[in-house]
Amino acid sequence: MRIRVICGNEDCREEFPVPSEDPEWECPSCGRKIINKRYPFLTARLMQGTIDKEATDWKALFSFLLEQTHIEIDKRKDAGSECPDLSFVDEADRLMRSDPDIDNARWKELHDGLLERARDAVLKMDRSKRN
Repeated sequence: MRIRVICGNEDCREEFPVPSEDPEWECPSCGRKIINKRYPFLTARLMQGTIDKEATDWKALFSFLLEQTHIEIDKRKDAGSECPDLSFVDEADRLMRSDPDIDNARWKELHDGLLERARDAVLKMDRSKRN
């Protein structure tokens, strides 16, 4: 998927298209590096959720992210990447199976925590494969 980003350099502010699958982008105007903080989980579904936070079903988005986390980690395991601590994935699986009565705001917090930990794990696996 291609998205448009705006360079954060105050002297530049160039808007340009990038592939959402890349971990970072470079501004074609000034060369500034921009980190994709949602790599490799940046999807239209996640983008819509962050735009319309109140109307988003964060439990469903958490479940979708968990599924994507399994896919991304398995892909890297199959490619021979070293595995970091993945206990957070087991914790998320247990949480989904227990189906607790949690309000939507808490599901958003859980989603954001899972996103951060999954992204860190994927980046570690990507780096281990390059080394």
